[in-house]
Amino acid sequence: MSAGLCLTALAQLAVPWHTIAGGGGVSTGGVYSVSGTIGQPDAGEPLTGGPFSVTGGFWALPQVVQTEDAPTLYVTLAAPGWVTLWWAPDTGTNWVLQERPSLTSGSWINSPSGPTNPVTVQATLPAKFYRLHKP
Repeated sequence: MSAGLCLTALAQLAVPWHTIAGGGGVSTGGVYSVSGTIGQPDAGEPLTGGPFSVTGGFWALPQVVQTEDAPTLYVTLAAPGWVTLWWAPDTGTNWVLQERPSLTSGSWINSPSGPTNPVTVQATLPAKFYRLHKP
């Protein structure tokens, strides 16, 4: 009996290091809105176990950039991993959806969807930014 207890006492237990993001919410002002959370820069590969998988990191939802005098561009969940980008159809014509992978570099390009309203896109990394443009 005591030998069994000694072996149990010598068993190595480990609690892996982890972090939890906190905060988050939506801030609005006028026609502008921003949504976010506090994240961790240490996010790495997905954690898997059995049929489950968890991927850490930052939200991969497409983000909208509101253009002055343009209709409000909305993002709504369409299905897991997919979102719908749309704007009110009664706000005039000739608006074209544009996208770019970064707000700090690169040019806005016409999205393959162009003037299609609404459009459903995949919400995966890398993130994309969208806006409406009137040529």
